[in-house]
Amino acid sequence: MNADLFAAIDRGTRGATAADHAEDTLPGWTDLAVDDLRRFAKTATRPFTIEQARAHCLGIRQGCDARAWGVVTRIAMKRGFIRFAGYFLPAASSHGSMKPMYERGDLA
Repeated sequence: MNADLFAAIDRGTRGATAADHAEDTLPGWTDLAVDDLRRFAKTATRPFTIEQARAHCLGIRQGCDARAWGVVTRIAMKRGFIRFAGYFLPAASSHGSMKPMYERGDLA
């Protein structure tokens, strides 16, 4: 395996661990966050980053680590609440690194 694949596996593991910790802190956190993201996406009029969506999902505690939202994002995509908008933009929270843009899914 190459280093990029190991890095991707590690990122996925850390995200799952962060989501597990959020669940330990507030049981049901992941489901609440997915539902908040669905509600945000339903009213979104333009593409958004998950960081932007998180800022509007104030109905729930934010979890212990922003990486927990990776799991939330994947679940929301699988359920059709959000979808990749087809492009990336730099994000302020990560020193301008490129982040995927999302838009409302058909089932939001």
